[in-house]
Amino acid sequence: MLTASTITDGLTVLVKRTWRESITLPRMSRAATSALRAQLSLSEDTRATIEILDYIDPDWGCNAVALRDELKQHPNLEEITVVIHSRGGNAMEGFAMYNLLVTNKAKVSVEIIGIAASAASVVAMAGDDIRIAPAGYLMIHNPWMFAAGDAPTLRRFADMLDKYQPSIVKAYLRKVGKKKITQEQLQEWMADGGGDGTWFDAEAAVANGFADRIMDSAPAPQNSIRLDGLKNVPEQVLAAFGTPPPADTAPDKEAAGALLEEVIAALKTAPVAEEPVTSQADLEAILAAIGNPGET
Repeated sequence: MLTASTITDGLTVLVKRTWRESITLPRMSRAATSALRAQLSLSEDTRATIEILDYIDPDWGCNAVALRDELKQHPNLEEITVVIHSRGGNAMEGFAMYNLLVTNKAKVSVEIIGIAASAASVVAMAGDDIRIAPAGYLMIHNPWMFAAGDAPTLRRFADMLDKYQPSIVKAYLRKVGKKKITQEQLQEWMADGGGDGTWFDAEAAVANGFADRIMDSAPAPQNSIRLDGLKNVPEQVLAAFGTPPPADTAPDKEAAGALLEEVIAALKTAPVAEEPVTSQADLEAILAAIGNPGET
């Protein structure tokens, strides 16, 4: 016999199952997070290679905490090579990684083997020597972020971005100033396209001081990059490095609605007990009684 509470529980199980099977969302498990952090790998006692080959994010990407911890474990480094192929990510996290590298006593060499965009381009500026692949690209733009809230909250977020802007500009000027690029020119590039920014190929990156030289050759990046969401992306960048966005995985609301109607109809005819029955066995009985819809 079924009670109202077990009917509700059973319906909840079915709805969750239906929703889970009708939509696929990218998830980052703890194990996957660890794997990404392992890309910040160090070798030998005095020389290190740090790979930034994914999104920059404090929770599920290459991040400052992982970088700090690795550097702490190797206090006697003399040379650090930073290999970058990243669309960027969290501006604050990228700036923190930049500061960790630029204040380290070791000589920092940067190799842009594909793309150094957004926050990744800030990290790249920590290099005492910056090399870019012949087919590499660098992109700079105004810092931006996702935000939600009322007017005062959004104003605080806007103020926060305004505070980060000068620091990021200084990071770029540390390199491009040697080419007599002015702060005004730099800010114009960052604000181009309504803040969407400017892309530089390898030759332009060197000509404008974002890189010191073009590499004779570079290994082809083994990871493709999701570039959807970035604006003004050159077609050649999309063709060389981008991966198409996933197919539409929106839930089939019509199918889910039909299933709900079927479940509700079945539950209306189920006998209801006077006393609650809430064991796992009872939930399984509910599923069996209505044919376990959604099961594959």
